Amino acid sequence: MNYNRKVRKSSSEEKKKVVDLLVERANKKIDKVFNSPEDIKEYLSFMSKFYNYSFKNSILIEEQFRGARAVGSFAFWKEKGYVVNKGEKGIKILVPTKLGDRFEAEDGTIKLVSKATEREKVLIKEKKLEFIPGKTLFKQGYVFDVSQTNVPLEEIPKLFPNRWLEGTVENYKGFFNSLENLADKIGIKIIEPKSELGQVKGVSYTFTNEVALNPRNSEIQNIKTLIHELAHAKLHTSETFSNYTQSEKEFQAEMVAFSVSSYFNIDTEEYSLRYLKSWTKDRDFKDKERLLKEVKETTKEFIETIESSLLNIKEKEILIEDEAVKEFLGKDKIKINELSKTELEELIEKNNSYTWFKIDGNKERDFKDFTGKNHVMLLKKDDSYRDIYVGKTYNLENLIYVDDNKNLYRLKKELEVEKTNNSFFYKKNESEVLSMEYEKDINLSEDKFISDENRELNEKGAFKEPYITVDFCEENFFKKGEVIDLKEANERFKEAELKVRELKREAEQREEYYPYAKTKLKLHYAPEKVIPLHFDIGDGYVNDLKEFINKELKSAQYEDLRNSIDNTLDNKEKAFKKEVEPFYDINKLKEIPIGDIADKLGIDTVKRGNKLWCNLRGEKTASCCINIDKNYFYDFGGQPEGGDGIKFVSKAEGISAKDSIYRLADMFGIEPENNIDNSFKPSFHISNSDYKEIGIEPNRAMLNVDINLERQSLAEVMELEKSCAKTMNELANDDKSTFLNILNFKSMPIVYNNAKTYYSCIERINEYVKEYNSPIEGFNSLEVLLYKDFTKNLEEKLNKQIDILYRAGINERIGFDLSEEKVNLKKDLDDLFSASLSNGVEVYYNSNPDELKVIKSIEEFRDYAIDILVPELSGFEVSEEEITKMEKEVKSWTYTDFLEFCEGNDIEIVPLKKEKTIEIEKPVKEVRIKNKPMEL
Repeated sequence: MNYNRKVRKSSSEEKKKVVDLLVERANKKIDKVFNSPEDIKEYLSFMSKFYNYSFKNSILIEEQFRGARAVGSFAFWKEKGYVVNKGEKGIKILVPTKLGDRFEAEDGTIKLVSKATEREKVLIKEKKLEFIPGKTLFKQGYVFDVSQTNVPLEEIPKLFPNRWLEGTVENYKGFFNSLENLADKIGIKIIEPKSELGQVKGVSYTFTNEVALNPRNSEIQNIKTLIHELAHAKLHTSETFSNYTQSEKEFQAEMVAFSVSSYFNIDTEEYSLRYLKSWTKDRDFKDKERLLKEVKETTKEFIETIESSLLNIKEKEILIEDEAVKEFLGKDKIKINELSKTELEELIEKNNSYTWFKIDGNKERDFKDFTGKNHVMLLKKDDSYRDIYVGKTYNLENLIYVDDNKNLYRLKKELEVEKTNNSFFYKKNESEVLSMEYEKDINLSEDKFISDENRELNEKGAFKEPYITVDFCEENFFKKGEVIDLKEANERFKEAELKVRELKREAEQREEYYPYAKTKLKLHYAPEKVIPLHFDIGDGYVNDLKEFINKELKSAQYEDLRNSIDNTLDNKEKAFKKEVEPFYDINKLKEIPIGDIADKLGIDTVKRGNKLWCNLRGEKTASCCINIDKNYFYDFGGQPEGGDGIKFVSKAEGISAKDSIYRLADMFGIEPENNIDNSFKPSFHISNSDYKEIGIEPNRAMLNVDINLERQSLAEVMELEKSCAKTMNELANDDKSTFLNILNFKSMPIVYNNAKTYYSCIERINEYVKEYNSPIEGFNSLEVLLYKDFTKNLEEKLNKQIDILYRAGINERIGFDLSEEKVNLKKDLDDLFSASLSNGVEVYYNSNPDELKVIKSIEEFRDYAIDILVPELSGFEVSEEEITKMEKEVKSWTYTDFLEFCEGNDIEIVPLKKEKTIEIEKPVKEVRIKNKPMEL
């Protein structure tokens, strides 16, 4: 009996399985990329060929067809006039398919926009009917490599015209220019290093959008390093910098550098793989797919921009018609590189070539006269060049130089300079005019500047009021050549010092580094008498210029000068009676819960887990998320950004950061620190309340010192009383060493004991949770809740004490970074909850205990939660973006979110072996805070 076999159409479930399998294969390949330098090399080599394909598709192509050169669909090859060879197997890829956009009609039904009536289209446009964007789904598709077709190899450049197939890039200057164009495109300046780089090849200045190269680099090192630093600048901006670990940042930057270099056949393999190995060895990368996807996208952008620049250069190449010149140079197209006279002279000195081409008259642009007859051999003599055959001399302006590698160079046309008023106009061919502001060496108006001969002198022939001039400043605090009187200079250096210190603290919190600003200045204290000084703004050495001068010029010969400066500034301050701006403790303001700030501002919030959701612009859906535990907000609407309470007020009210501080203080009735006497604050200041927080009497330093008459003589005690007969703030300014000794003797034991108590509480919580049969019961037990509240208060107290001591400079005394000892209750409890799952638990709905799932890690629990929540969302018309956002939120859940999830969905967690209690490993934490006795 014969049967006709019917081809069965795949079900949607089967199609989904096929797509899921492709995704799984791609993900496995992603993990493999991180295993070894060989795997990295294999991936990057392939990725550089297929930068135009999506991230996962390039991985799938590489996995199925090693060594693929150029791929296209069956239809692509057919359209180009070629066919796929018979019997060739297609390369499976993921093909995105966008579902049609829909809308909710007036009767509540969901319809395709393409089926909408004219009236409905108008209502959709006016946003009176809800628009639902179509989801993007994926299906399986096929492509074929060029080797699977009948395309001749010589036709590949015609089919892929943008592919750079010429091999190594000979023209270093042209390639470097293309990287300069890339830098301009992404908003980055290439500058000279701000400080000595030593062995470092390059640096990215994140917060100023600048990169610099080590002047010692070779040409190939310059190219590779500049790509690396531009990748940092593109991927790791001031907004995204804190989203990556240092290993992840270096991994991404070097991956981009190696990929782009490989694409242009610039061999950096040995260096790059060694560098990548050093940053991937024994390190855990959390979101591997995201890291590689960003590498892929950045590589694509870089290659396209560089290639476009290089192709433009190729278009500017000159076709050589003379056969003798073609034979001599070995090519039929040339580009003449233009250099300055100095650069050209240096090039000539480095090369052995004596080959030149002569240009007659003004015909330098008429290259039809560029013939073999113009080929001359010259020797340098003084500033001219002598033809060794006929003895005729030439100037550089009339010559084209050929180096040892047959590259051509000529002298760049000199710029005409015309000075007009306060501007310089640079002219090229009279049609191209560029203007640049002209700044005088001394940036002062005539009426403000006072010459030395017109300055008032004292009886000793010195200036009654010394002044300074600025030679150099790395940041924009001062301009080169500025002349500033001492009072103004002192205030500006004080402000600059505070600003850089604040930026350094913020950078440290993001695990970054912010450099201090090197400044060179001169102190003019008498006619024709100048003292050069170097002030590193932000290094914490001093607080202002007055203190700096007193420290730097402390020898006896400068005593009169120091007194003159002190008198000048003291008299200026007394005469300067204007009201001092309010001075607030920024850390206190940042501690105000953002949820409370939102209430004060009349902004409605909705609580979901440990987050509050609200909107700042009147949107229909909440776009601003406030993390209660971290006291940090993130605004997804408009220009996405986040920050602390001060930033929240600025964002919500549309005011500056300075006004936000005043607004916040006013809302919560916080008095300024300097409101008592409205006088100038001392250089170093800690509030009285903060001193009391760390067990210190603020107003009488001597009360914080224990006297031991058995060890100390009466004279020593009297001397001690004399030096400590002042407030703690005064002592900090006058004798920092004694000040820190007091903090170490009195405050550090308090911090140490609080830290011991905190970890004892964590241990007790751990023990209580183990007594219960289920982690849910344990964490929700009365004992744990009581201990948690107590430990939370202790966490706040301990961290505040650490912050105060850190700001006071205690690290100098104790020899380690005290800020690293801050505790995090949420993280410690998260670790306990994660450990409670490690021996395995059964998770099930109470309504259906037979359908259970065994979970052995927090990661598996997250996947379980996503599997439950995504199908629930899929029943509604929600976008794929919303589902993705929900999945990301689950991945950031804390233990409290998991407990709320279980309670809200009636889910139970039971250990695999009920007869045994859960063995939870307590977090290992070394309490390294140590008390050292004070030595005065």
